[in-house]
Amino acid sequence: MQIEYYTITRKTTRKRRRKLPLIGVFALFLLTTLVMFHIPFVGHAGRQQDTEPPIEEAPTPHAPMSGNQSAQDTPQDLPTQSAVLEPAVPHTPPADYDFSSHVPVSEVVSDDWFADAVFLGDSRTDGFLLYTGIPATGIAQKGLMVDTFFTRACFEQPGGEKITAAEKLAGLDSVEKVYLMFGINEIGWTYGSVFAARYGELIDHVRELYPGAAIYVQSIPPVSKKESAKGECTNERIREYNDRLSVLAEEKQVYFVDVAEALTGADGALPDEAATDGVHLKKSYCALWLDYLKTHTVS
Repeated sequence: MQIEYYTITRKTTRKRRRKLPLIGVFALFLLTTLVMFHIPFVGHAGRQQDTEPPIEEAPTPHAPMSGNQSAQDTPQDLPTQSAVLEPAVPHTPPADYDFSSHVPVSEVVSDDWFADAVFLGDSRTDGFLLYTGIPATGIAQKGLMVDTFFTRACFEQPGGEKITAAEKLAGLDSVEKVYLMFGINEIGWTYGSVFAARYGELIDHVRELYPGAAIYVQSIPPVSKKESAKGECTNERIREYNDRLSVLAEEKQVYFVDVAEALTGADGALPDEAATDGVHLKKSYCALWLDYLKTHTVS
């Protein structure tokens, strides 16, 4: 009996000794797994230890700024709403105005009426502005024509750079009236239709720049009888050009003011006493020109 007891005890002891190494191996395996995969230990209260705080979502660009959020936390490069420019109001002529006729006689206006006007033209316009002294803006130059208005750089800037008449016109701040007179330098052109076409392009350009401005096309004053007889610049050709301008003004719905009416003698020519060279007007005739404009306006 003692031998059997010994044998059983020995077998039981061997079995227990075999279980001890397995528990150690399992514990080692468990510890290794925790370290390798960074599995946090769980405390007695079930709370995770040594974990990072949750990441807060960044506010969207349109989210309102909270009370404890500084201005530095808001984006500085957000697009701002651009200013909305009101479209210019186009010039509206009187409802009953007849563009097929010349500007009729009106109540006289003062010189100040031209304060917001710009005069475009050649040397004749340049002399007119010089002699009358009206407070208008002048873009006029000797030899300037309806085509070189866009190409000839003849107006010197403060820095010495020269710009075209078109560039100078585009740089004005406020224009309510535009007076044009071209043609004396274009009389020698082969085709009068080309002159009218180029003049029409100039009118379109002015209207595009200043849609609210009233546009006046002035007729071309004649030259003296002596100058016309030379054959280079005849009064017959000037009358032809003026007829084309009258038709063009009706087509473009602009005002045709016939200043030549006040400067033409009974013989259809410029009086000899009006100009020293038969073309460019003296001061007294520039005053007649101005008087005509002041009594031929459109409200």
